Amino acid sequence: MTNCMENAVIRKVLILVALTIILPGSALAQQEHSSMLLKESSMVIRDSIASFDFEAGGEEVEGLMHGPAVTYTYHDAYYPLMARGEFEIMFGSTDFKRDGGSSDSDDIIINARGLLGYDILYHDNLVLTPYTGLAMRYWSNNVSGARDQSQSYYYIPLGVETQSSLMPTVDFGTRLEADYVFNGTATTDFEGDGGRSGKADNDLDFGYGLRASVYISKQFEAVGLGLEPFVRYWNVEGSDGDWVRRNDGTFENFSTQRGETLIWGASLTVHF
Repeated sequence: MTNCMENAVIRKVLILVALTIILPGSALAQQEHSSMLLKESSMVIRDSIASFDFEAGGEEVEGLMHGPAVTYTYHDAYYPLMARGEFEIMFGSTDFKRDGGSSDSDDIIINARGLLGYDILYHDNLVLTPYTGLAMRYWSNNVSGARDQSQSYYYIPLGVETQSSLMPTVDFGTRLEADYVFNGTATTDFEGDGGRSGKADNDLDFGYGLRASVYISKQFEAVGLGLEPFVRYWNVEGSDGDWVRRNDGTFENFSTQRGETLIWGASLTVHF
C-alpha cells in the first residue's frame, strides 16, 4: 500500500480519536439527562455503503461495497457486563488491476463477532465500555476470466466504545478497536491464471486490523434512527508456501504476499 493510503488511514483514525475525546466531554458539560444508554436488550439493523481498496504484490482490488448487518447487545441488569453478537455481509462489483490491466471482479465480505465488555457509567450520562472477544472475517474475490481468491481468518478484537446522551432522545457514541489476527487461510483457485493450474491453500499466521467509528441516533417512540461513519484497516502478512502445478507440468511453491485493505464508508442504522 502506498504512503498516501497509509496517511489517509492515520488521518481518519486521528479525527475519530479526537471526536472520541471531545464530544462525550461536551455532552457531560450539559445538563444531565435520563437516557436508555444501558438498555438491557437492544438490536441494531444497519445498511452500509463503503469504498473498498485491497493491495498486495502488485495487485489491487477497488470498488464500492454495500450490505446489511445485525447487532444484538445485552447489558446485565445486576452486573456491569455487556455481551454482543454481530453479523455483517457486504458485497459489490470491483475492479481487479494487475500489470497495467483491469478486469471485472465480484467481492463478498462476511464478518461474525462475539464480544464481552465491562460497562463503566459516569454521571448517568456517559458509558465507557472496554471489550474483547473472538471474531471471524471472510473475503472472497472472483475475477472474471482469471483466478479466484479468498481469505478467512480468526482474530481477537480489543476495543473501547463510549455512549453519551446529548439530549433525552439523542445519543452519541464512538468506537475504537485494534484486532489481532492469529489464524487464517488463503485459498487461490488459479484456473490457468499465471501459467498455474489447480488450487493453493496457504496458512495466514499473523496480521492486525484497526477500526473506528462514530454514531449519532435519534430515538422515536418505537424505534431509533442513526448514522455511523466508519473506517477499517487490515494488514495481513504473507503466507507460507503450497505446491501447485504449472501448465508445463512442473511444480511451484506458491505463497501469498502481504496484503493491506482499507474500507471506509457510512451506515444507516435502525435501533430497536
